[in-house]
Amino acid sequence: MNKVANMVECDQCKTRFNKKPFRCKRDSHHFCCKECLYKWKEENPMTDETKQKLHDAQKKYQIKNPQPSGVDSIRFTGKLVMCNYCGEKVLITNNEDNRHSIHFCNRKCYDNYRIERKYSEVECTYCGKSIIKRSLSVRHHLPYCSKDCMSKHFGEIYKGENAPGWKGGISFEIYPKEWNNKLKQLIRERDNYICQECGISDKERILHIHHIDYNKNNNELINLITLCNVCHAKTNWNRSKWQDYYEKFMRDIICL
Repeated sequence: MNKVANMVECDQCKTRFNKKPFRCKRDSHHFCCKECLYKWKEENPMTDETKQKLHDAQKKYQIKNPQPSGVDSIRFTGKLVMCNYCGEKVLITNNEDNRHSIHFCNRKCYDNYRIERKYSEVECTYCGKSIIKRSLSVRHHLPYCSKDCMSKHFGEIYKGENAPGWKGGISFEIYPKEWNNKLKQLIRERDNYICQECGISDKERILHIHHIDYNKNNNELINLITLCNVCHAKTNWNRSKWQDYYEKFMRDIICL
């Protein structure tokens, strides 16, 4: 025999509606829709005492009706793998297995694994001393125990034709007789003892005299310009760019 629904009143909007008999017995409150349920909950929040009673009831239910967990659970779709640090068995889901190639049983194993992989013991490239360096830096750069070892080693391997700025040995060419302190002083006086690139004075930095076309034998006044030591060092790279730049600079001064 089919059970007949009962007419009950919604606790929020007071609308009467049909509800099955077993639900009438089970529920202490009745609502015609979810919106009424949510509004009633907002207006009548659960007290701490009620929350504690609900927690105790759930705990008693779990003790009486224990549910299988982990591998024994019906819903479990994962597998057991080995921790990459300590070798213990770890229970993971198929989703975790697809996302990660390595697995750990806890945070401690993960941190220890990272520390060991992050740093490694290597030998200094120059003196052979045993040092501890970051694995990432060793992978991309030669390891050195100090800046002295690095500078000494660079001085040996980047010498002469192996140097990045090698221009066929033109730096060893001898300057002509016209290139003397008197000529340098004349250029500094012409440029008011100021670097023509950054505008700094001789009181703050050392001022050099630069050959615009990089030819030591061309000591014409239009080919010489005053630069501080920092700006002069910049002109050793991308020389064609700097030559065009300063030639135009000198032409504009002459026109003025």
